Amino acid sequence: LHLLDKVTDPSMQGYILKRLRHSVPFLKDFDKIRRKFIAVSLKIFSSDEDEPRVQAILFVRACAVVLPALCLDPCLKGVYRSFAAASKFFSPTSAPGIRFMATCAVEMYGIDLGATYQHAFVAIKGLAGQVRQALTSKSKESYKEVYCWQTINAFELWATVLVAHPSDLEPLFYPLTQLLLGACTLVGSPSFIPLRLKCVRMLNELARARNMYVPVAPMLLEVLQWKDLGTKPKPVPANSIPDLNLRLRVGSSILRASSFQEDVVDTTYELLSDHLAQWGSHPGFLEIAYIPLLRLRAFIKASNKDRFKRGGRQLCQAIVDTQDRVGKARNMAQFSPKDSASIVQFATDLESAGPAPIARLAITLREQAMQRMKMRS
Repeated sequence: LHLLDKVTDPSMQGYILKRLRHSVPFLKDFDKIRRKFIAVSLKIFSSDEDEPRVQAILFVRACAVVLPALCLDPCLKGVYRSFAAASKFFSPTSAPGIRFMATCAVEMYGIDLGATYQHAFVAIKGLAGQVRQALTSKSKESYKEVYCWQTINAFELWATVLVAHPSDLEPLFYPLTQLLLGACTLVGSPSFIPLRLKCVRMLNELARARNMYVPVAPMLLEVLQWKDLGTKPKPVPANSIPDLNLRLRVGSSILRASSFQEDVVDTTYELLSDHLAQWGSHPGFLEIAYIPLLRLRAFIKASNKDRFKRGGRQLCQAIVDTQDRVGKARNMAQFSPKDSASIVQFATDLESAGPAPIARLAITLREQAMQRMKMRS
């Protein structure tokens, strides 16, 4: 224990933790030593060195699996606290490490879903208190408590946990969805467009995991009403344009940059197509897509940029083609809107005939977004 706490060589730390993992069963009767080993391991898990932090989380996981009655709760709490502390500051340098910690946390929460439910409930309740305080007080300090990397990363972690185990954690989908919707609309400034798009992406994942409708289209269409999209872009050096995935807020100079505006519109099209694709075989698609189609056509008409018009027309055409497909099948249907079983069967039959045009476009836009991300990295 003393050696593990004092040694600084990463390879030696990794070796000690790897050998120590085989001795976990013998720590059962040594409470003080076991707690100290877990604490030191969590400290190493939060470090920057890859090899020891991998071995550290493996040791923590071994403690939770081999000695669940003694170690499961402390290990889950410790991993979440380590993640929350590390995720306060998010940058291109720290992003890979924080994502690694999030992946490890999701894996840890898959050990015992009963315990996971309790931990997730407490954590989401705490996040709800922050959002509620911001909505009621409307002060800058309360806004900062929500619009910060620690809170947004916590949202993303719990959304990933819920998506990984949708059946067992079903009761938590509604409260987390409401929190994300509240966070999206907390501040309407264009400066926070990156944060809004990040929250909408989480909402789309939650909706797909539970096959539930989440009204994200109005929040995306509001982005397209941003008045700077119709003004002459401001020349900004290409290397100063931030990655949307690595920023929650941008300054006024970046908002006028053409490349940033293109990223915003492309991401909005991608997320809107992803949202609509979920309902591409549902009999209610005509009603779900009606308002988005009208607003998209209005945006295309008002826009003076060919790139925006081209992408918007492509999305509109996919919506219209999907409406025609669903409409023809719906005209032959013999069930009422309240017949849930028949609605499910209708969607299943239509999906078996092949993916909807909006679903094919959503896949294409998602692949293009991944290519843009690879080019930046």
